Amino acid sequence: MVDVSDVTNFEVLSCAAWIPNVFWNRFVRYMPCPSCGPVGSSVTQDGWAPPRFVISLTRPYLLLGKKYICQICRRAGRRCRFRGYNPDAVAHLPTWIQWQMPAYVGPKTAIDRTLLFLLQRQPVCGQSFRDFANMVRELNFKYYYLWTGVYYGFSIADRLTPTVAGVAWYSQPDNSTIAAFSEFDDAERYMGKIVGVQFLIRHFLRHAFSRWNFCRRAMQRTGGKYLRGDHSFKLVKKMVVDGERPFVAVFCVMNEYSEIVGYWFVRTKSQNELRNALKAIERRYRQFGYRRIELWFTDDVDAEFGTLTSIFPSLKTEWKPRSVGVVSAFRCRFSGCVDLPPVLVHDSATHYHFKGNIVVASSPAEVAAGITGIRQAATNGEKIGMDAEVCSNVMSSS
Repeated sequence: MVDVSDVTNFEVLSCAAWIPNVFWNRFVRYMPCPSCGPVGSSVTQDGWAPPRFVISLTRPYLLLGKKYICQICRRAGRRCRFRGYNPDAVAHLPTWIQWQMPAYVGPKTAIDRTLLFLLQRQPVCGQSFRDFANMVRELNFKYYYLWTGVYYGFSIADRLTPTVAGVAWYSQPDNSTIAAFSEFDDAERYMGKIVGVQFLIRHFLRHAFSRWNFCRRAMQRTGGKYLRGDHSFKLVKKMVVDGERPFVAVFCVMNEYSEIVGYWFVRTKSQNELRNALKAIERRYRQFGYRRIELWFTDDVDAEFGTLTSIFPSLKTEWKPRSVGVVSAFRCRFSGCVDLPPVLVHDSATHYHFKGNIVVASSPAEVAAGITGIRQAATNGEKIGMDAEVCSNVMSSS
């Protein structure tokens, strides 16, 4: 029975064990070696490994595992001792067993798998690593204060309704005071950890690169009816080789679900440089039998019109222009416009590109006036260029 008056019972860290050759002995009788791979009985256990400290969404915990010795590596004079949670050893296990591991372990630190899954999603949703780190810190502190309240609540209740054996114990002067709960960052008791931005970035990149081949092949099978292409200059500004930038921009193509269809580092914004890449997307659609591309969103329709329509014949379909009727409800195509549910135009919009001129809008009224002009141009059958971000608004409202 747990003594609820003992503060150490509330401060102790929880543990998770990772011993694949014991948990799934029917499928993995022997732990694979990080260097040799599965070598059967040549790998033997060598006691318990030091626990690994794991950062989670609410509170850190300890990952327990065994130590192993590879006899083949020992005879070859290589490093023969390894731990069961070694990432290179885990990589040789069946995929479905790898996904059972509660944490993703790096060279010196480890992160809970649930936290890592959430971390992978944040950049796609537009949340920065700093905002995500603040969210994790807040959840950890909330859990700490909740657990502190649970301890004091149990301790007070236990003193109000003592057992017969506990009456004499609580009557002693030294035991009548409730012990104070430790501080959040006490390195020997509660052992809370404040998550840093660099910690999250390191694990995000390490896990992403470890799954690079899978992500590349998955991206090669990604399709979509509504695609959008745009150049981004943020990343290449930080890439310098011998004092010069090797690329001008990154051209990225995404579908209506914000999934990446493909991306390329380019030296110029010329469409001729992207022609082969776009042809590869067209071959993908024919090879896998995907539905044809119905819309392509771009912010430079005059320059890209000829290239896109020559590579994707489905964009040449003639649609008769129609009156949209609502200022913010429109979808444009190279040859016309059709009715659509309303598209949200944020008040934070600062400018729009219309007929070769950039008009700065300083108020929502001016933004509405600009949208009215775009609507009228689309109704007249003119080609309208839409930036990549507009595609997300259109798809979320349709």
